[in-house]
Amino acid sequence: PSSIGSSPRPFPPWCWIHSSASWSRAVARPASTTEAERSVADLQLNEWRAQLLNFRHLVVDPTIGDDARVDQCKSGGAVPAALEQGERARMQAIISVGEPGSGVMTLSVPENKREHSIAPAPYTFDFTYGEGSSQETVYRDVGAPLVERAFAGNNCTLFAYGQTGSGKTHSMMGADTGAAAFADDSEVAGVIPRLTTDLFGRLDALMAGGNSATIQVTVTYLEIYNENIHDLLNPKKGLKSLKMRQHPTDGVYVEGLCELVVRTREDVGRLVAQGNGVRRVAATQMNETSSRSHSVLAIRVEQKHTVTEGSVQRQTTLSSKVNLVDLAGSERAEKTGAEGDTLKEGIEINKSLMALGMVIKSLSEGKFPTYRASTLTFLLKDSLGGNAATSMLAAISPADYNYDETHSTLQYAQRAKTITNKVVKNEDVNQRVVRELKEEIDRLRAQL
Repeated sequence: PSSIGSSPRPFPPWCWIHSSASWSRAVARPASTTEAERSVADLQLNEWRAQLLNFRHLVVDPTIGDDARVDQCKSGGAVPAALEQGERARMQAIISVGEPGSGVMTLSVPENKREHSIAPAPYTFDFTYGEGSSQETVYRDVGAPLVERAFAGNNCTLFAYGQTGSGKTHSMMGADTGAAAFADDSEVAGVIPRLTTDLFGRLDALMAGGNSATIQVTVTYLEIYNENIHDLLNPKKGLKSLKMRQHPTDGVYVEGLCELVVRTREDVGRLVAQGNGVRRVAATQMNETSSRSHSVLAIRVEQKHTVTEGSVQRQTTLSSKVNLVDLAGSERAEKTGAEGDTLKEGIEINKSLMALGMVIKSLSEGKFPTYRASTLTFLLKDSLGGNAATSMLAAISPADYNYDETHSTLQYAQRAKTITNKVVKNEDVNQRVVRELKEEIDRLRAQL
């Protein structure tokens, strides 16, 4: 469902579902379909069964003709009651979300796994979202605090994690991954468009309020594809893998990465649309537009203030960086049907996510993590146990067909909760010393 970031897989033009309780008649093929198309349909039928719980956009009327039925599938509507009571009774919803604000989520074991599996205890997170939630609610809870921290001079990171096709990109971008997502206040806009709208709205309010600070916002956008870093804002240069370097003060950075100044949310939208246009995607049986790389959109905010103390004027600098990470989805080849290069990409994606999982596991157990195990973990070293306020948005499937992946994702997120980062204000060293000494003087005076 769109409310938790899942976008229904579109049906081929020759496919339709009717209200019969028998799945043997669930796929209708016109006489003109080829044997290859029928073979693909048979392979995909199980996947469509499993994703039936996600479909909320079908109008089905068994009395209309095939052509009209195809048009109706494209236009959208509500699942008929007969289909709801018939097929949904056979498909099990394995996720139950607790009362709003409780953060509780319960995972049920499907009937075909109950002989060998024990139902896990309810999970408790900061926030949980069910079918009735909205993109606005998700942003208010998860995205808005990032803007607050950015203006306070803190680094922050948001990871979107989950299996392929679970709705990570939908949660981060919304229904539209192009510049249009930033052009209006659409209800289905994801975290990134809403965050940029919020950020520049606050920036305009500061300027209108007579704030004398000079504030500059810059953007970088990269992808990690097969462990290589490519610049999405400079595609020609992005053909070559960029190198990572480590600065003793600034931490890990990418050498030669294009960093552009932006002044409006539309500027960010154009750059994101440009980057998404060259980001690597491929069609699988689980997702028509499956991301084959991890993407990292970094928004840097630098504030310069002029402070007057008596007859002395000095300039203070406050900087922050917001990392918005859309991870490629974990996947199983037997479900995605990936072959050739797509299969190799899936292997690299899983290896990278496994390295991230091992870093999270080590940090949760108080052990020293192996950051250099993958490009992703080394690049985002500060976000994992370092100087950043980090959140994870875990996207899951409610279908019993995806029980193993959903269980794994919830465990992943539960473990990430135990990590403690040390968040500090990013200010000039001398400025920090002066501020700390003044605070100490005020504290001592208060004791007199």
